[in-house]
Amino acid sequence: MVTEETGFTSGEIPVGKVMLVPSAVVSSNATVEEIDEADRLFPPGMHRGTKQSLVKANIAEALYDENGALTALVSVHGDRMTFEGHKGNEYITSCTVPRVGMVIHMMKVRGKMREVLREQDPGWVIKFTDHQNNWRRTTAVHTSGRVVYYEGTISAPHLVHIKTEKGNHHYYMGRLSDEKMTHSWYPTGGRHNRDFLIFYDTSGIGYGPKIRTEFYDGKVLLFSGKRGEEYKTTETTTSGEIMEYLGERGNERRVTRRRIGCGDVLHYVGCRGEERKRKLVEENGNIMIYHGAKGQEYRKHAIDIHPVTGECVVTHYTGTRNNEMPYRKLLSSGEMEIYEHALSFSSNWGNANNARRKYRVKRIIHPDGTVATRPRIDGAEWISYDYPEETGESEANATKRQRVKDTARSMWDQIEQLTESGDVNEKALVAIGAHFKELNSAVEASVVLGGTN
Repeated sequence: MVTEETGFTSGEIPVGKVMLVPSAVVSSNATVEEIDEADRLFPPGMHRGTKQSLVKANIAEALYDENGALTALVSVHGDRMTFEGHKGNEYITSCTVPRVGMVIHMMKVRGKMREVLREQDPGWVIKFTDHQNNWRRTTAVHTSGRVVYYEGTISAPHLVHIKTEKGNHHYYMGRLSDEKMTHSWYPTGGRHNRDFLIFYDTSGIGYGPKIRTEFYDGKVLLFSGKRGEEYKTTETTTSGEIMEYLGERGNERRVTRRRIGCGDVLHYVGCRGEERKRKLVEENGNIMIYHGAKGQEYRKHAIDIHPVTGECVVTHYTGTRNNEMPYRKLLSSGEMEIYEHALSFSSNWGNANNARRKYRVKRIIHPDGTVATRPRIDGAEWISYDYPEETGESEANATKRQRVKDTARSMWDQIEQLTESGDVNEKALVAIGAHFKELNSAVEASVVLGGTN
């Protein structure tokens, strides 16, 4: 008769003898937990073996001690189950499955047989616990140093944390087979030799894309795009600067830069690595336009907008980086200032700042066409020139008027080019256009130039 406890014929068994059992499906009645429980959660490299039924197996032989207590069962496949305890009260202590390189260690805990340790090729050791009376898998340790942490139940353990052999950490959330990586920690000394965190999008299905990276020194990067194709959109530096980027992964180019707490915004043009400063939009609305290659940008145009009236002053510059000087300025009143530059000026000419910069206002063209100038001598007074005639307009006067119109047209064409390139907003263009119309109307109406001195 085959016993329910051991699956072997009861009765006297010669000491030290091996009892051979014909091939048959028998039950060991051992309280072994399911061996294939959620093995798919193990990280790459860990065995994902198929279900191995040790509860029902073709037993080839059984071993007993001198008291007739069962000590081992061996299947026809070489699988081995070891037992301890007195005859009639044997309990399983381990299961060995050579075909998949697995050894399961059992222990009686609170009256029940529990799996406490599992050794599994290649090089994994899985540990179990009954913390808070919840028997479950807790960790899987690899000989390389990789450690996997689990939570959940014995039948549904879910991944919460992986420590890699290089010392990096990956954290997860979600239930069994639906875990999502939330963030990763790369400490100093690892693969990247920098201490930083990476956060991932958990709103979709499966593993989400990288959305944020935080460095130990306070630097923060933001990303967009699908997983594997994330591209940088924003960078916040430790000094408080915020830079925005455009472009696909690996070719992101900087387009703006601003400082936290300051409304000034710098705009850039050019491909990655060659971004050059193009425009500065200040918090008060003033705009500065730059030309030149990266690192050699120089001021070319400036638009100053009055904070209350919205009136604009447009200044054009000449000169290299850090040596820019104005050469023409259109005032909101419609007047145009023409500057001249010299190697040196007397301190009596204008203020000290202008003297240091080596430029001064040489000529002023009024909306009525009157031209004011002054000789290039110390203490010289402004002189306005006019050409009165009783009828008609003098040739010289017409030449002056045409020169004013041509200059105004040239400046207007430049403003339109800046607008088309996006360097001047529409509001500023409208305001500047009104000044040009006033200037043009005044020139057309001034057949005879007025003025004295």
